Amino acid sequence: MLDEIDAVDWDSIPGHPDWYEPDRAARGLRALSEAANLVQATEAGSQLGGG
Repeated sequence: MLDEIDAVDWDSIPGHPDWYEPDRAARGLRALSEAANLVQATEAGSQLGGG
């Protein structure tokens, strides 16, 4: 799954420049895919919310 996340060109996805942070979105998805418990999944969700 990480290969698929890394294969996406996150910078090419349109988003509002004040709200969309491509690097943060990718990190959040990586963290979510590796989450082994609820706390880790919640932290990953927070990264996605800010990304």
